[in-house]
Amino acid sequence: YESTPSDIYNTFIVNALWKDHQVNEGDKGASFIIDDKYEFKMNYKRVREKSRKNVFYLKDDIKTGENNLIPLWLFGFLY
Repeated sequence: YESTPSDIYNTFIVNALWKDHQVNEGDKGASFIIDDKYEFKMNYKRVREKSRKNVFYLKDDIKTGENNLIPLWLFGFLY
């Protein structure tokens, strides 16, 4: 089995959140649902996809966030 970047990112997010939050697999519009309230979607593509207001997008290639975009590296502070 060879892991992909998406496997690694998903594992990172789940490990950062599951000790303090309920983490569930999301539907096709979200990668994860946190505490049955917040929807998070991993955004691996360099292409901008149509964003939804109630979804937080996690990106690995940005330094700062804005609006509903969150840099993936920030979740490292949750350990």
